[in-house]
Amino acid sequence: MRSSQVGWGAGKNGDPGLLETDLCPPQLVEFLDKWHGSAATLPGRMEELMVALYERDYVELLDVELTQAWFEALIDADYPMPALIASASKAA
Repeated sequence: MRSSQVGWGAGKNGDPGLLETDLCPPQLVEFLDKWHGSAATLPGRMEELMVALYERDYVELLDVELTQAWFEALIDADYPMPALIASASKAA
C-alpha cells in the first residue's frame, strides 16, 4: 500500500474509511512476523527491513532513501543508537 493511499476515519457519505486490513494486510503481518535481519546495528537492520518492504511493494524507494538519510543525520549528530536485543524466540 502506498503512503498516498492512506487516510484516516470515516469518509464522505457514510463511507467507513479505511479498515484495519487496508492499513495492514495479512500478507504484511505474516511477512513482518517471519522477517529477521542480519545487520549488527539498528540503522543497518532498519535499512534491511525498508529494502525488503520496498521489494514487496509496501513502501516506495523514497521511503527507503528517507530512512537512510534519517539514520545518517542521527549518526552525524552523534545520537547514541540503542543496541539490538535478541528476540525471545532467538534467545531460547
